Amino acid sequence: MRRAGAAVLLTTALAAAPASRAVSPPVTPRVETVDLHSVLLGRPIPYRIALPAGAGAGTPVVYLLHGLDGNSSNWFERTEVEEQAAALGLAVVTPEGGAGWYTDAPGAPWERALLDEVLPDVERRFPVAADRPGRAIAGLSMGGYGALKIAARHPERFALAASISGVVAAPSHNARADGSRWALLRESLDRAFPDPVTARANDLFALLREPGGVERPFLYFDCGLDDPFLAQNRELAALLVEAKVPHEFRQRPGTHGWDYWREQVVEVLRLAARRLRAGAASPTIRR
Repeated sequence: MRRAGAAVLLTTALAAAPASRAVSPPVTPRVETVDLHSVLLGRPIPYRIALPAGAGAGTPVVYLLHGLDGNSSNWFERTEVEEQAAALGLAVVTPEGGAGWYTDAPGAPWERALLDEVLPDVERRFPVAADRPGRAIAGLSMGGYGALKIAARHPERFALAASISGVVAAPSHNARADGSRWALLRESLDRAFPDPVTARANDLFALLREPGGVERPFLYFDCGLDDPFLAQNRELAALLVEAKVPHEFRQRPGTHGWDYWREQVVEVLRLAARRLRAGAASPTIRR
């Protein structure tokens, strides 16, 4: 732990951290899929939600974003996130994000769709927190970037933002010397950030350099030591130390894949359980 003035900066490098323990005891959550039609995008954007048994009004909620080659079902199909979240008293929502980098590109406003359509719909239908103290946003890879970036742009919405293996330098990735040559990645980035204005507005590094007029959410991010995006995560950690932004950064053995993500999502959920509190419920829960 480092102290700089009044700010506590939690920057942790765990080169050989032990594997995460499974959350116990097993809990059977309530799981539903909602086929939401987005007016902003002109297409369906389904989401899945898991609620702890007997969830009451204002249940803390984690919005968990998928990666580039994924969809709204990935987290439920590839991990035990619904049981793990329920054991901690959390609701978890996994919205569809397409390949849009959770960014408002011309003609494809994925960020607005999430904030202005998905969140209100979840809060109308289910007894989840509808205010900042009870909300977190997190994700892996593309979704890790999206979670940190959305929280940086809208700090009044979330108390916690977390990234697992995030492509945190997404807008400038294709110009980096160490940028991945994966065609799907590069093409999707060109579509999401087609011009300098869009790229600048969604540059996580630039957003976090700006002085904050609103309290920032606590930032957590981690990356595997054999992950191709480790360098940009280390650069982000250095920026946050310099800017005295409260955060926690972990680096541990692992690659850019589900074996790593399956372990690390448990750490994100545990952190959310510690940092979130039951929030205000939406006044109109529609079933």
